[in-house]
Order: sequence, then structure tokens, then C-alpha cells
Amino acid sequence: SYTKLAQALKGTTATGNDTVGMLKNIDSFMTAAGHGAEEAAQMVQTLSLGFSQNTFAGRPMMSMIRESVPMMQALADVLARGSIPQLKAMAAAGLLTADVMEKAMTSEQFTTAAANALAKSHLSVANAMTVLKNNFMVYIGQADQANGVTNLLAKAILLVADNIPIVAD
Repeated sequence: SYTKLAQALKGTTATGNDTVGMLKNIDSFMTAAGHGAEEAAQMVQTLSLGFSQNTFAGRPMMSMIRESVPMMQALADVLARGSIPQLKAMAAAGLLTADVMEKAMTSEQFTTAAANALAKSHLSVANAMTVLKNNFMVYIGQADQANGVTNLLAKAILLVADNIPIVAD
């Protein structure tokens, strides 16, 4: 997810930290909506398409409406004075470009809305594990991009997995 989104954001001013922040926000909104890792990954893929095409009309917009009303409302709050119909009109008019969406989805207001949505949701153990897994995968993506450490980490994980009885003692 990190790599796909980072590649899609290449034409914007987004940094690696911005990409991580966006992924966390998306995960928070999707978890708050009761969705798991697969749905969150699909949302990232759909949003990546919007960033790559430099437009958030059609499929990317409809996915947000269908899958996460709180995320859509947060975008409306940031971009359209809280009006989802106005946000849809902006999308239809081609005003929701990659730069506009990147700035909105990395804004403090959007990030706060994501944290609030997650805090208000009923967080099950399964959802908490999904958040942990997603955040771990974001970290792995960053670490690999920065240092190429994925292979070393995979070997370490296998070493622990192969020695669970020893590690558990």
C-alpha cells in the first residue's frame, strides 16, 4: 500500500511522512467504518488511481462515499465548508486534483477527524490487530525504501517463528 500510494503521489509535494500520514488516516477511517485490512487496501488502491490520474471524480469519489462516510465528511469539512454535495460538485467540475486532495488528506483537520473517528468506533481485537498490521507494513515500506532492510527483517521474523518454543521460555 505504501509503495503504491507513494508512486501515485510523485507528482505532488507529498513527502514520505505525508504518505505515511495519509495511510494512517485512511486506515483510521476504514477501521472506524468497520472495515478490515482488505477493504483499507482497496481504498488505498482506489485513491492511488485518483492521484495517478490527477482527478477525484468517478470511481475514487464513489468509493469514498460508499466505503467511508466519515472520511468523505472530513474531506468536505476541509474543502467544501462541510458540504458533501458541494464536494461532489467540485469533483464533477474537475477541481479535486491530486495536489488539492494531497493537501486536504494531510491537513491537521483531516488527521484530527481520522483520530476522532477511530476513537469513537468500537475497536475490536481484530480491528486493533489490523491497525497494528497496517502500521507495521507502513513502517516496513519506509524502512525498505530508506535502507533496503526487508530481506534482513524477513529472515529475523522467520528465525523467531522457527524458534517459538525457545523464545516463549
